Amino acid sequence: VPDWAIALLVLVCILLLLSILTCLLMTTCTCRRKSRGKLDLFSTKDSYHPM
Repeated sequence: VPDWAIALLVLVCILLLLSILTCLLMTTCTCRRKSRGKLDLFSTKDSYHPM
């Protein structure tokens, strides 16, 4: 196996790891934003209904 093939494999593995990490970060950020939005909706409902 030539050296450039091993280097390509390593680069592909690193790129895959980075893409997986970015996807995980994006999903966590969207989930946090959704939960914050729900909390904001609840707080606005409370402000609309003071009873």
